[in-house]
Amino acid sequence: MMGKAYMCTCKVEDFKKDLMNSQACPHRDIRPEEHLQLFRDVVSGRDKSKSPVLIIKTDLFHPNPAVRDWIAFRVIETPHPHTGKKYRFYPLMNFSVAVDDHELGLTHVIRGSDHINNTERQKYIFKYFEWPLPEYFHYGMIHIGDAILKTSLMRKGIESGKYVGWDDVQLATVRSLAKRGYRKETFRKYWVDSGLKDVNSDFSWDIFNSINRLLIDKSSDRYFFVPDPVEIKIEGSPEATSRIPLYPNDESRGYRTYKVEKDPALSVPSGDIMGLKDGDIIRLKDLYNIKKDGDHFIFAGMENTGEKKKIIQWVGKDAQEFSILKPDGTTDRGLIEPLLSGKRGIFQMERYAFVNVVGDHTGLYLHR
Repeated sequence: MMGKAYMCTCKVEDFKKDLMNSQACPHRDIRPEEHLQLFRDVVSGRDKSKSPVLIIKTDLFHPNPAVRDWIAFRVIETPHPHTGKKYRFYPLMNFSVAVDDHELGLTHVIRGSDHINNTERQKYIFKYFEWPLPEYFHYGMIHIGDAILKTSLMRKGIESGKYVGWDDVQLATVRSLAKRGYRKETFRKYWVDSGLKDVNSDFSWDIFNSINRLLIDKSSDRYFFVPDPVEIKIEGSPEATSRIPLYPNDESRGYRTYKVEKDPALSVPSGDIMGLKDGDIIRLKDLYNIKKDGDHFIFAGMENTGEKKKIIQWVGKDAQEFSILKPDGTTDRGLIEPLLSGKRGIFQMERYAFVNVVGDHTGLYLHR
């Protein structure tokens, strides 16, 4: 017998006090044969008491009190889901993990830095049984800001109807991010590029989004979405044809073509015309220029002269209502151009963001 473990029936508070003072439990030096007999009696049920625990001997003077003699087995009367009431003395995590790692032949163990104390405890099991010790690496905790990650809060929100499910866009679950349109390659590249660090760090949504943007940009056609629209009347304009590329500087992708009548009523984002002064000129993207004149807008030429002016998106009378659900729980409502009708997938709404269109009138906000 190794004598590297012992059965203890001390009160919890007394046992902890002894460890903090580097004092041996009164049961620590009892003969191993007596401990073994008590162990068998507890396992078999001959000993009905609930207080015995099995303790692994370590170093009572270890500088870290958490590593000093630690509990490896305790009594659990709750029926096991597989074995029922056959057993009542069960191994706890550190003992189980050490044995599992050995039986599985693990050569490298990667775990969070919050498990450093557990690793030190488990090393004693490997030492006592003379098992090959794995290589251990402890990575720092990663803080993910602006994200709901606590599963208890998620479940409560789902049950109350606040969230539609585990893939609700307000959550930061893998299901939710995939539903919004993040590519699986984005996850892999972000973590490969970040690497494993032994210090705590912050997750960067900016970097994560920039990786995803590179992956989806080339396949994302462009369309107009006008949030919080306001209708304006254009005076003095000729009939015109707007030919808008589906993707910038790539004629092979095709165009969206709209015929705009003389002196039309068009819808534009209200935020883009608020604060305009008389005489200010803005350009309706891929259409023509208009100038503010009192409460009206007048035609100000077809050509884009290259002068610095605000360029805004617009839609005509055939636009359709559209809502975009956002991760912060809000919804942007507005109008989309009619040629987007019936399409599904990820598109870039010009001057707005990438959006995963999931219905004729609904999209999920991805990122800018």
